[in-house]
Amino acid sequence: MAGVRGVDPYAPAAVAFDLVGVVLLGALSAGGAVVLARLGVPNEWMLGPLLVTAAITAQGIGFSALPVAVINAGQLLIGVALGVRFAPEFFRAAPRYLAAVALVTLVYLGLSALFGWWLAGVAMLAVPTAIVATTPGGIGEMAITAKELQLGAPVVSAFHSIRMAAVVLTVGPVFRMMGPLLARSGRG
Repeated sequence: MAGVRGVDPYAPAAVAFDLVGVVLLGALSAGGAVVLARLGVPNEWMLGPLLVTAAITAQGIGFSALPVAVINAGQLLIGVALGVRFAPEFFRAAPRYLAAVALVTLVYLGLSALFGWWLAGVAMLAVPTAIVATTPGGIGEMAITAKELQLGAPVVSAFHSIRMAAVVLTVGPVFRMMGPLLARSGRG
């Protein structure tokens, strides 16, 4: 990221692996998913564990750390999952589409950088941390980026988690609200 390094080294809440702690955290997370499923909340298996682990972490409780090998394997699998979705034929078959995606992505990155810069001043955050916190991307990928660049991984993770929860919880109601408008315009 242009040679930017932060001054906020990542310090995990738990530093040692504890099998009982991992099992307990997994059970509590699954319980959160089950509760949200019974309430009819969309994407309960993402939001339930997210809410449960956020509440536990906010209390300063750390059940267990994950072994470095598991974290590294997770990062590798994220990369593989992204990479297998794109075959060379796709890039040859859709150059105009890819050019449009690249342009939209650059616009989004520019707008999020401006918003992050503004937010840094308002929220008294480091500018690089605020920019990574507002940049489009997955929670895992952006948290890893922040951790490696020492840019306040907890802040970045919180921003991306809240963004993801907001999208998941609002897309259905917005779609239902827009349905009649789209039907009247002939697009629905």
